[in-house]
Amino acid sequence: MDFIVKDLDNNYKLDAFRNKADKIIFEISSEISTANCPYCGKESKRIHSRYQREIQDLPIQGKKVVLLVSTRKFFCDNDACCKRTFSERHTFVDANGKRTKRLEKNILFTSSQLSSINASKVLKNSNVDISKSSICVLLKKMPCFEKKCMGIMGDYMNNLMYAMEHSYSEMKIEIDQILKKTDYTTEDENSIFYAVGKCLHAMLDYAERIRSNDLDKDTLDAFKYANNGLKHGIEVETITKPTGGITFPIQFPLEIPVRRIIWKVKWDARSKRQEEMYLKHLDGKDVVSTCGEFIERLKKLKKV
Repeated sequence: MDFIVKDLDNNYKLDAFRNKADKIIFEISSEISTANCPYCGKESKRIHSRYQREIQDLPIQGKKVVLLVSTRKFFCDNDACCKRTFSERHTFVDANGKRTKRLEKNILFTSSQLSSINASKVLKNSNVDISKSSICVLLKKMPCFEKKCMGIMGDYMNNLMYAMEHSYSEMKIEIDQILKKTDYTTEDENSIFYAVGKCLHAMLDYAERIRSNDLDKDTLDAFKYANNGLKHGIEVETITKPTGGITFPIQFPLEIPVRRIIWKVKWDARSKRQEEMYLKHLDGKDVVSTCGEFIERLKKLKKV
């Protein structure tokens, strides 16, 4: 197992190894006797103390991998330095990071192909502990991460835009097919719920990464309210039923009421602003047209 450690950094060695039912633990330490102060750059040999950092690494055979990294605190002997002690830095993880850089690279690649929510589910299924919010934090810290990942992921925002447009097209097709039916089943309602939810996730994933003063934050909050309702299992849409009929004499142009999917969200949200924006911009309006209009506005904004 020593080669796994050497892949991280040749200057590290494996001190102990434990294979548990749900995870594999590696205890590792540096073989270099000195460290440079990150504040002044002076080399130091005097050790103040030691402690262990718990770092998550790429999973092995479906098991979570934990690195217990022996970390030394050194004295800084530079009288001009602002710090008297410092912790040694490890090349394979950020100063305060909880995941190795190679694991973060894998997380970013997975997130570029899926929405943050779906990426979190896929990663957790592979025994990588990370939430949607943590993925978003990673992405915001590395807005140009695709350049740092050897060009594998291409243009990240273009990937998100494609996912948004694709999920919107799927939702339109699903709704059009169901509205052609005379009777709706529970399966049809579930299909609409899933299609609308997928489109909402993709829209918000894209919108939350746009830095522009022109972003319509009011409508964004309205969609966040609908999305949060969906996450809590609340019905977010309903199928309208045609009312009235043909009267005589017939008036032209003849208007025949059509069935639509409209927004219908009612739940006790913490954010009253989101609720107010939902009532103003979405409540009772057509799901397909409101999503389509917002997506077109998003596409015109500067991508970051």
